[in-house]
Amino acid sequence: MIRQFPAHIAVLVAIAASTTPAQAEGRINVAFADAPIGALPPGFAAERTGGGAPADWKIVADNTIAGGHVLAQTGSDRTGAVISAEPITDADDPTDANAENAAMGKAIMSLEAATEKAVNENPASKSVSVATELRDGQAVAAVRLLRPEELHNRHGASDLRTARKTFGGPEAKIARSLAIPAVFLALMTLLPAAAPAVEPGPLVLESTIPLPKVGGRIDHMAIDRARQRLIVAALGNDTVEVVDLGSGKLRQHIGGLKEPQGVAYAEKADVLFVASAGDGSVRIFSAGDLKPLGRIDLKKDADNIRIDKRNNTIVVGYGDGALAIIDPMTLNVIGTIALKGHPEGFQIEPNTGRAFVNVPDAKQIAVVDLDARRQIATWKVRDARSNFPMALDPGIGVLAAVFRSPARLVLLDTKTGSVVANLATCGDADDVFFDAKRERIYVSCGAGEITVFQREGGTYRSLASVPTASGARTSLFVPELDRLFVAVRAGMLGSDASIQIFRPTP
Repeated sequence: MIRQFPAHIAVLVAIAASTTPAQAEGRINVAFADAPIGALPPGFAAERTGGGAPADWKIVADNTIAGGHVLAQTGSDRTGAVISAEPITDADDPTDANAENAAMGKAIMSLEAATEKAVNENPASKSVSVATELRDGQAVAAVRLLRPEELHNRHGASDLRTARKTFGGPEAKIARSLAIPAVFLALMTLLPAAAPAVEPGPLVLESTIPLPKVGGRIDHMAIDRARQRLIVAALGNDTVEVVDLGSGKLRQHIGGLKEPQGVAYAEKADVLFVASAGDGSVRIFSAGDLKPLGRIDLKKDADNIRIDKRNNTIVVGYGDGALAIIDPMTLNVIGTIALKGHPEGFQIEPNTGRAFVNVPDAKQIAVVDLDARRQIATWKVRDARSNFPMALDPGIGVLAAVFRSPARLVLLDTKTGSVVANLATCGDADDVFFDAKRERIYVSCGAGEITVFQREGGTYRSLASVPTASGARTSLFVPELDRLFVAVRAGMLGSDASIQIFRPTP
């Protein structure tokens, strides 16, 4: 049954919020390059419309548009694109639809959040479809999930049949629906009858700040504590966004950039540094009014930025393998250090001037003497590749490096480079932080979660997995504010990019 959803749900599941009934009768093209059948976006289901292999499939989105119409959208498994859309002017059962609308109006969880929760509770599964149902008067999200071992067999549909009707017309022909034996149902209650008291987890989502009109991937962030501003490198948007934490609103932005990746605020000089991958530049701006002050050309792939607090110099990773040291007062490059590959995450030891640098192309962690301007040691972790994020706790002499293949948090002794712990973590990690106050580690991942580790004795254990959003892999923990900021990119179904703000507890 195609159901009529209330308007506030429609915006979560695509196109229709901006489509009028008249427009709906025409052709609408929507690419699903990243969402083949078996891994469709939340809000979409699939029905097989022909036999054999490969088969044609019908991609259906339950959307409400102006005037209460519902859209059925069709597409092809071969192209992954929606190729047409047509309005349906009534639901199969208006009484049920009205009751469902009333229940959804009281829901405390969106369909999108319910889908993410179902996937997070069933590791490595893929969402096939999601729809609302009424169960004992409560709105429930019925999320179909595909087990990973059956991803290759997603065309093995059985012949379950459903009938569709259109208002004022004959019954539509019977269509075969997707019903893979390996598909299982996760029922997520959107409005619990009685929610029991739950102890807060190690991270509580305190608020969310929308970033309207910010599209594409979001990279790293920095904090201007004096002005209570969060600086966000919106790589896919070619901008840097400035968020006012006091008002919880996006206030300013810097345009004209080319894939900004790293940002740093130099408090003493009161300037903002922005490193861009697209043109290899490091742009300098006055922190107060964001007026440009200068530019340094590193030629290629300027990336992460760190501040050496011993002398307030700026260190930037760039190119095929180098660190540049910049004087923030003169805006000159005063030294470079060669590496064996492009540097990703790196950290500077505050008392010694050593820098620990992830160099995934060379499958190593480089130990660099910033004063001597050279690499002095090479650390390698067996059977681990793609080391991107890094954090340092100088108080206990532990370095945290997160590898993506396989997904592991590796802790190393900063004196010897020996591995002191090797723990499973979430996938597609891009940031990691120590919370020295609580003796924890936070790893943020594109898989849509933060893995929290707790120190016990001389090692750490996995404490919790906190859901965020798919693709939300960059974050910033600010101990002085006692908050973890997570960057959520705009959804392919039209949801705004945002900053999720988590409060650690207790």
